Amino acid sequence: MSILRRLWLRFVEPPWAARQWPKLVKKFGGVEQLQDYLLTKRVIAFVGPITEQQFTEGIARMLFLLDRDRAAEIKVWLHTVGGHAVGGLAFLEVMRDSSAPVSTYCLGRAGGIAALLLAAGAEGRRFVDPYSVVSLADVSLPGGRQHSTSEEMWDLHNIRGVLSDLLAARSGQPDYVIREAVREGASLSAAAAIASGFADELEAAAPLLG
Repeated sequence: MSILRRLWLRFVEPPWAARQWPKLVKKFGGVEQLQDYLLTKRVIAFVGPITEQQFTEGIARMLFLLDRDRAAEIKVWLHTVGGHAVGGLAFLEVMRDSSAPVSTYCLGRAGGIAALLLAAGAEGRRFVDPYSVVSLADVSLPGGRQHSTSEEMWDLHNIRGVLSDLLAARSGQPDYVIREAVREGASLSAAAAIASGFADELEAAAPLLG
């Protein structure tokens, strides 16, 4: 492959999810139908901003898969800027308690709480698309707003602390490094995410569905 071609791919080619997810949605007749199909392949996908309800549905899917087979691998696909932090932490608890290995895939973007879900995958099973971005976005209230009361301020403070501690534990980075990165909203390339301990390997495409 020529140098110019490598540069073109590095800076222009979009990640897998941006190229293929819309095609899959069209092929299966809608997002809900696609999610149902993915469930038969033991895949749980979060695409776009994740609401509390979507995390609740993700938990239900995870428990369904574990009920069907408590040992077979479960894959979590991520292409999202993040979402509801408390809902994400609840989903994380189910991941951590799973008797089956949970592989995580960043197929384009993993921001905010999704960065933590990526890092929380089973050891050696955390994958990133070569053109993906992992963003350590700061926590905000629903709608992207900051606190307006002292109670909301403490809620945000506590959630930030929990997220930072978990990210530090999963990545092996010092706690103060993670807290500063979250405050700054640091964005990492796929290679940087691997070097920083948030992922293990590059994955050039989503795992096969067949």
